[in-house]
Amino acid sequence: MKNLKRVKLYFELFILIAENPRITAKNIAKQYNYSGRGRSPSTFSWHIRNMYKRKISKEPQIVLKSHTRVHATAYLCDYQRDRGFHDIILRLNDDEEISYALALSSKRFFITSTNQNLDFEKYYMNIEEKSILYTPIYPIPKGWNTKIGEALSNFSNAVSKRGLLPRTLNRHLEWDSLDWNIYHKANKRLRSFSYTKIAKDLETTPTTVRTRFLEKINPKCIQINYFFPKGYDLYKYAFLKIKTDFLQ
Repeated sequence: MKNLKRVKLYFELFILIAENPRITAKNIAKQYNYSGRGRSPSTFSWHIRNMYKRKISKEPQIVLKSHTRVHATAYLCDYQRDRGFHDIILRLNDDEEISYALALSSKRFFITSTNQNLDFEKYYMNIEEKSILYTPIYPIPKGWNTKIGEALSNFSNAVSKRGLLPRTLNRHLEWDSLDWNIYHKANKRLRSFSYTKIAKDLETTPTTVRTRFLEKINPKCIQINYFFPKGYDLYKYAFLKIKTDFLQ
């Protein structure tokens, strides 16, 4: 299969999985009317594994929406020392209260934490800005083969209007310890986790895990999906900070 044709297939598989992350190779084969002698659903299983191996896509994940008492706070910090940068990186990575840390330079850091009053003095940092991190948005690409010039043109010609971005906190999250444990075991392996395996680990029943996941956990989360036609490692990162005079 030529590369262009394969990436097109992978985009189609990505869309199917984004719509139903637990879809089986057998059901995907039915979508393609791929059956009969010499045609096995395992063909699609191989393509999905290869798609993930090449980092064209990643297994879908879920992340908790922001709630009134359970949400992340974003910090933009300035590092106050001229040395020790590497040690600070290691310490930030080891800090269980920090969910994400990004070094924008040797002096500036973007950090998130569920602790709304995190003390950065021990890291020799000052907080420049601090904000609630509302529920993130993970868009699903509508295409995969658009040239960069055309994409930029589409963006610049898009119709825009004055208004506010939706910034809401959902009501208090009523999860118990079992709900949290199920979430942490399933959230990064949305496609491949096993109700039976999680039930065994948590000493409960598969029916309990399945019911709680489908009725209590998944509705409180949003799904994360990625698609990178050239492979994730070939793309550069961008961190955008937008300032505006339009305030509520």
